Amino acid sequence: MVRYADDFVILCRTPEEAEKALATVRQWVETKGLTLHPEKTHIVDVREASFSFLGYSFRGKAPLSARKEPPKVHRPHPRIDPGKAASRWK
Repeated sequence: MVRYADDFVILCRTPEEAEKALATVRQWVETKGLTLHPEKTHIVDVREASFSFLGYSFRGKAPLSARKEPPKVHRPHPRIDPGKAASRWK
């Protein structure tokens, strides 16, 4: 499994293994009162199709291709001086 925050990819060797993994995850998520996003949750054979994860497209041994627009970077509010804010907690 590859995970980042609430996004993850489970790598399996066979379609049957993938179906079992998806059923297990779906059951676990439901016990927590959550659901998997129906449009983002799918099983893919990377030899035949690609999938996106964290802004990158994956397909077999093909090189990674990034999304067209870079992810947004959260910067400190312009009125907050990070140096002064950090010194308050020393």
